[in-house]
Amino acid sequence: MANTIDDIIRGREIRRSALLETRRAIEPFCARLAARTRTDEQLADLEATAKTVNGDWHIAVSRASNNALLSGLMIALSRAISEATDRDLVDRGLLDQAVSAHDAITSAIRERDEESAVSAMEQHAHVYSDADERVERR
Repeated sequence: MANTIDDIIRGREIRRSALLETRRAIEPFCARLAARTRTDEQLADLEATAKTVNGDWHIAVSRASNNALLSGLMIALSRAISEATDRDLVDRGLLDQAVSAHDAITSAIRERDEESAVSAMEQHAHVYSDADERVERR
């Protein structure tokens, strides 16, 4: 499924801003479902990838949602966002914020606190989108 979605994204030349908007819409719900349905194994995967700033942690959240469609979509989105991201978008401050956000969201998922997981994920997604908007205006 992820490959099919990937083909659609590439074939239609979807803008990075549209990819980020889609991720902002989907990831908080993935975090909610992950807090509700995650397994201990999935939690271990989240904890192992929380310090990364690539798509692995985001994909782990979607997998912990236990929704195959959302997971397939997030895999494709993560790939496309990674390929479309300018190196000037990610600075040390943004990287540190991402790791801190990953820790907070992972903690909420560990505690099965759906509302905190959603809130923290919404804030996390906004930070990245805001950075993208600043780069686009340059």
